[in-house]
Amino acid sequence: MGLRTISDLARRGVRIINREPGSGTRHYLEQEFAGLGVDTEHIGGYEESVAMHLEVALKTLRREADAGIATRAAARLIGLDFIPLTEERFDIVVATERFFSPGIKTLLDPVASREFRSRVEALGGYDTSDAGRIAAN
Repeated sequence: MGLRTISDLARRGVRIINREPGSGTRHYLEQEFAGLGVDTEHIGGYEESVAMHLEVALKTLRREADAGIATRAAARLIGLDFIPLTEERFDIVVATERFFSPGIKTLLDPVASREFRSRVEALGGYDTSDAGRIAAN
């Protein structure tokens, strides 16, 4: 279908699978369409949604949709083409007085490990170079 950009998803005859309302992926798509002046009422499949990136990939694989927004890891797992659109950063915010508590240490120690980074990067599409880095404010 020659889909390469967000605006291509708004073409006549293209059917997408969306993420559920409130998800970051759906919010991203809504912002992009708004910036392009695209009325989502005219986008095939816009109102059909799923909860997970893997569900987007599976619906696309089964040809229930032509495309959807998901992670590279989901597309790779299912064997679909993937076109990167944006990058997203995730941080964990912890109150200073709780930072050295055992629970926070249990959460953060694995994230900083080489094994964690290797496993996440093997999924494809993830940059773990800052994983476990502490940025005090």
